Formats: sequence, structure tokens, C-alpha cells
Amino acid sequence: MNKRLAALILVASIVVMAAGYVINIFNGNPEALITNGVFDAREIQIGDTILNMKVTQAEVPDNREGNDYPAVVMFSGKATVTGSYYHHKEDPFLDHEISFTVDEDSAQNLPRLKHDERSLWFCLTNHDEAEMEFGPPGSEGKAKIIIDDYTIRYEPTETWNTARLVKVIEKIGTIVQQRVAEPIVLGVEPQDGAVDVSRNSRIGIRFDRPMNYGSVAQHLIIVPAVAGPWHEDGGLIYIQPVEPLRPGQKYTVILASGATSQDGNTSTVAMSWSFETEEPQYRHLPALRDLEPIQALTGVRALAFGLNGEMYVSTDQEVGQVLSSGSTMNINNYLPDGGRLKIWLLMGKAGCGSS
Repeated sequence: MNKRLAALILVASIVVMAAGYVINIFNGNPEALITNGVFDAREIQIGDTILNMKVTQAEVPDNREGNDYPAVVMFSGKATVTGSYYHHKEDPFLDHEISFTVDEDSAQNLPRLKHDERSLWFCLTNHDEAEMEFGPPGSEGKAKIIIDDYTIRYEPTETWNTARLVKVIEKIGTIVQQRVAEPIVLGVEPQDGAVDVSRNSRIGIRFDRPMNYGSVAQHLIIVPAVAGPWHEDGGLIYIQPVEPLRPGQKYTVILASGATSQDGNTSTVAMSWSFETEEPQYRHLPALRDLEPIQALTGVRALAFGLNGEMYVSTDQEVGQVLSSGSTMNINNYLPDGGRLKIWLLMGKAGCGSS
């Protein structure tokens, strides 16, 4: 009788335990399925907790046969891990990512897929913040860190786990690669796309550090060509044209790669910018080809040729056509008083009078 009762009690206990197991599965509670943070992604649900990290997203294909299935599982919740970091330099696989390889002792602090036999490492998603902590490309060392938003990516592609760096508790034996950055262009003069630029403007470029302005001058090409000395003023390297720029002209400035800075770095940037100078100010004669200003003190501002070869002069008051008359050139002008202006050439200079 006692033996029969004991047997019944044993059977009842087994049934209760089995029922509890089924209930756990039905409710999506993975505790019965997890050992030391190792889990089966096919058996978890959003909201489940593994090692104090809550499942926020789980992606498993509908065809989940076999044990080597792809999966993406995202978690929220912080974890502390120790390991080695490395800021990659143009890696063909990882580019400039900052990776963190977890030590064996702290690997137990992170959830892990049952069938994931890869070494445990991840890349930090907040790259800029991590770079401030760990240094530029080439930096490496050991550290103890706190992470959040851990994501497991197990797929048959070039992919990796990720996490967000929350805090660096300690850095051990850090090797920081000295930053070697090429010069950066901060601005140009005149600005790209500028119009109505003064014909007396300088043309220049500004970098983020002192440059060898002779090297910059060698790598700058101006089209149409402009002659003049090069100068440096407060970081701006510029050419001051010896003659005014052409009126109504589009200029293009090309910077070729290779300009060097005083700290020994070379710019690999190639760029260009353009601007247009102001049009000549003729009130009655559009479409004239302007020449250089002459004898400004006499009131004569500029000479110009019309489309048919006729010559004009612009004064402070009006514009008139130049007519040849012996050794002088009279001007048919539009002065209100009907007076006449004369212009003549003497030893390469021009003079002006009235009659």
C-alpha cells in the first residue's frame, strides 16, 4: 500500500514538472531553456530576459530546420566586459570600425546562441564617442567597459555583433597611434559661385594649419591665368593680381593634390571653385570689351571697343564715340551742353580735354 502511494506521488510529481515546463514554453519564458546565457533563438520571445538583458527584437527565418540557422537578436540592458579593443585602419572587411574582443572570463556576461561557435567579439556602434576614448585608427589595448544595446548577428554573410559603448571603466596597456591627418581646406576667396566680384580681388585658399605656401602656389592653377605675387596672411594663402581681373569673366581655380603643410603632411584633396567678376559699367553701350582704366584724374575712366571695332571712352559724366582727326582723336559725346572732348596719346599715356 505504501509502495503504491509512493508510486502515485512520483508520477504526480513528474506530471507537475512536465506541466510547468510546458507552461514556461507557452508563456515564452526562456529560463527553462537557457544555461549560462546560452539560448535557442527559436524558443524566445520579445520581452524575455537573458543575463539581465531584455530581448527587444528577434529575427529567425520561417524555415528554421536544422541547428545552424541564421538569427538576429537585439537586447537592451547594460553588461560589463573586459577584453581587447582595436581601431582598424582601412581594413578590407571592417574598414575603420572599432572592434572589441571579449576575454573568456567575461564572455559569460553576454547572451550567446547555442549554435554560435565564433569567437566572441563585437563592433562599437557609437564610433565617434569610442574614438575619443580609444584613439585614432591604429590604436589598440585592453579595457574594461560597460556596453548596452548588444546585438547578436549570426548570418551567412560578412557581418558581426554590435554594441553601444556606455563607459570605459579602465584602460590597460593602451597603445595610442599618433594621429596623422592631412590638411583640410577651410575656405576660399572669392567664394565658390560668387558673382560681381571686384576686379581688384585677391584669390586665395585657407587650410586648417600652417602650410608651405610655395607648395600651395605650385598646386594652384587659375584659368584664365593670373599673374602676381603670392602672400600668406593669417592662414590665407593668396595671389594678388598685378593687373585688375577681366570684367565679366568667369575664373576657375583648381587645387591639385600634393600641397604640403609645415608639419610635414601632404594634402590628397583635389578640388576647384569658380567665380565671376563684375560687368563693365556702361550706361549707353552694352556688350563692349573693356580695356584698362587710364588717367583717372582727368575723368577718363576706360576705353572700350564696340563689336564693329569702333572705339569708345567712358568719362565721369557720359560715354562717347572716339573719331580720328589728325593727330588727335575727338569724341562724339552726349554731354548736355554739347561740348566736345578730346583724347590723345602721349608717351604711352592718355590725356583728356574739352573744347
